[in-house]
Amino acid sequence: QDLDKLDRLQQQQLGYDLLITSGMDGKHTSVRSDHYRGTAVDIRTWTTATSGVQMSGEERSGWLKMVRECLGSDWVVYNEEDHLHLSWRPIYDEARYG
Repeated sequence: QDLDKLDRLQQQQLGYDLLITSGMDGKHTSVRSDHYRGTAVDIRTWTTATSGVQMSGEERSGWLKMVRECLGSDWVVYNEEDHLHLSWRPIYDEARYG
């Protein structure tokens, strides 16, 4: 649901579908990476769907802020050189999970 919500936001703000560039596949920075647990994805940060040009400056920092706000506190979002890294790390909330 969270990534569907992010996809809708991206379509509205950037004009193209959310593109996950890495999940459990590929090589990641650590053997303990959230990717290998299936709780992290990387998403493309191009200026348009086919440009191959990375967002930069205010455009990138603004998008990063919107992604963090959209996903909420269950997600940790890192700004990597050529993508955003999204890790799902929910905080247990008794009121929410009983």
